[in-house]
Amino acid sequence: MDKKLMPTLGLLLLAIISAPQCLAEQAKATYILTQHEDAVGKCVIYVCPDGVKISIATFGCEILAKAPDWRVHCFNPKDKIEWIGDISQFGGMVMTNPFAVPEAIADSKLKAVASGHLKGLSYIKYISPTSALNAVYGTTDIHSSPQVALVIARLYAMPNSNHVPLYRSVDKGQPRALKKMDDMQISMDASDDMRGGLCVQLRTESWKKTPFNSADFEVPHGYKRVKDLVQVTYSSGKKEDLTEIFTEVGFKTNKRQSK
Repeated sequence: MDKKLMPTLGLLLLAIISAPQCLAEQAKATYILTQHEDAVGKCVIYVCPDGVKISIATFGCEILAKAPDWRVHCFNPKDKIEWIGDISQFGGMVMTNPFAVPEAIADSKLKAVASGHLKGLSYIKYISPTSALNAVYGTTDIHSSPQVALVIARLYAMPNSNHVPLYRSVDKGQPRALKKMDDMQISMDASDDMRGGLCVQLRTESWKKTPFNSADFEVPHGYKRVKDLVQVTYSSGKKEDLTEIFTEVGFKTNKRQSK
């Protein structure tokens, strides 16, 4: 064989081998949604058929889960730290509260009652049995594995419609008053939502559809692994701020000391 032809044949063989993968990636698409959720804040969500990545500006961290293992990676690019766990161990409450534990997400009681369009995306409207005002809009235009909707539902601590959620409203009933505490005490329900009436807890601000790029769903390498999820969401700077606050003010709660 002519040695001059070998490099050309090598490139041709590489093109033939890689062609199916390239075609598969071109057939995929990534939906990028910008959302705002009451507890988490602004999120940019990347969704492909077998993966989801969520960038959370409030915490400066990213969440990634994808096939085949669907392990949740929560990492902070600035601090180079990462938490890895099962979907059942992941949740938005655990990200914001060091004393919280992951809770199960309910989906069996949601009832489909209507359909429509929101910002150009088709959706099904689901309501809870407790109030018709407790509504979740799940889009039917974005096709993905069931784990994608589950990860998002766990982040937002909301019922799982088995679709990527676009909107959520909650009937808060009568507004509640924060329990009055003695000076320099912090009530255990101080972080609870005391609002009344209809509250929009999740809204989609914008979305776009782009060609799939595998780089958007790459697991980080070389990050220090931490034990607790909250260690990622509270960066080193935020930890120092919290320590300073509790040092200056003192930290007391209305929770009785266990004997």
